[in-house]
Amino acid sequence: MNAESHSEHERPGRSSLREMSREQLEDILAAHRKHMESGGTEGQPADLQGLDLRGVDLAGADLCRANFRGSDLSQGILRGANLEEANFWQATLNHADLQDANLKNAALLRDNLNGAILRGADLGEAHLQMADLRKADLEGATLAGAHLEGANLEEANLQGANLQGACLQLTNLTGVRGLTREQIESAITDENTRFPADS
Repeated sequence: MNAESHSEHERPGRSSLREMSREQLEDILAAHRKHMESGGTEGQPADLQGLDLRGVDLAGADLCRANFRGSDLSQGILRGANLEEANFWQATLNHADLQDANLKNAALLRDNLNGAILRGADLGEAHLQMADLRKADLEGATLAGAHLEGANLEEANLQGANLQGACLQLTNLTGVRGLTREQIESAITDENTRFPADS
């Protein structure tokens, strides 16, 4: 069973996820690399949707515009990876290491990023609506123009994060660490934004 058989609002269960060997994964990465280097005339974009990729090591990989829809990348290592415009719709990235990753314009809607390491990551204009970012480490991350409407950042670390123009309507910021008045004023908030008690 693959992710396409599920409704738009249903996160695939682990039993429905497909497994993939490292050899198969390397073949997909090679085809994606050729696709990007040839400007789309050769190879093919990486389709990694609906996969059990827990603990996968993709550090430094170029997976711009790759499709991870509904996949489980919990505890995956994606440090420094190029994931610009990648599709992570309803993916699971619990405790994944995304430090210094490029996630500009990535689709992370309704994703589970509980405890993810996103230090120094570039999430500029990323789509994180309704995402679970509880206890995520976003220290020094760029969230300029990011869409975080309805996201849960409870107890996340936002020290030094760039929130210029970030959309924080309906966002839960209770218990957030490192959030300053300057960061709040640089973002877009409304009466439904939930701020830390000491802000």
